[in-house]
Amino acid sequence: MPTNLHRSLMSGRHAPKSRRPQGVSRRQRQQQRHKHLGFETLEDRRVMSANTPGLIDPAELAEYSSASTEGAQQVLLHELERYLSHTSSASSQVVSHAIPTDPLVADQWYLINSGQQVGNPDFQSIFATVGEDINVVPAWQSGLTGSGVVVAVIDSGVDTVSVHPDLDGNLNTVLQFDAITGDDNASPNVMEGDPTNAHGTAVAGIIAALDDNDIGGTGIAHGAELVPIRLIDGGQATDDDFVDAFRHA
Repeated sequence: MPTNLHRSLMSGRHAPKSRRPQGVSRRQRQQQRHKHLGFETLEDRRVMSANTPGLIDPAELAEYSSASTEGAQQVLLHELERYLSHTSSASSQVVSHAIPTDPLVADQWYLINSGQQVGNPDFQSIFATVGEDINVVPAWQSGLTGSGVVVAVIDSGVDTVSVHPDLDGNLNTVLQFDAITGDDNASPNVMEGDPTNAHGTAVAGIIAALDDNDIGGTGIAHGAELVPIRLIDGGQATDDDFVDAFRHA
């Protein structure tokens, strides 16, 4: 035997609507329904003006360009102050000497993301998102720069002949190794004219390019020691070469 619900559906009738409780207005009922569904009525909104007078002294405002080193440092200092306020209850003074002064640091968005341009302007203007970086500066601020750490760079080799001045001082040429030939020369097979063999040198710079030497950018762990190991060169390496490279490392 069909139930009352079945009879209602079969006859095209709908279930009776629930009555509004006595003493509750239609507007109050709608507000309760909106609240239940996660909506808010327009008249319940409160708008706060960003130009509230008396909160900020105009004399204290300053403008910086995020494309400049000074501007990137100011953005970073603000991030550091916010970082310290969330991680320490003790008062800490943020100083800028932890930020390297090399001329291209402002372009290294993965170190200090101040919203700078990251795309090729000849094709499309692309800008980074402020704060989306590896958050390395708090580590620098606490004195961690990679000093005392040895890093093996297993790649296409690092130019140990005409050493890049941003790597000179951090390269350990005594421990360098060529896993393909088995000798102690980890320089790329083609020193000049072949950009594919410059990859290992570029990676070495990302890891530990010197800081505060007024050349290029700076490395993530600019105090680390680099050991070049040549392994990647046009598919020449065998399985045994891979084993030798990692054993040496």
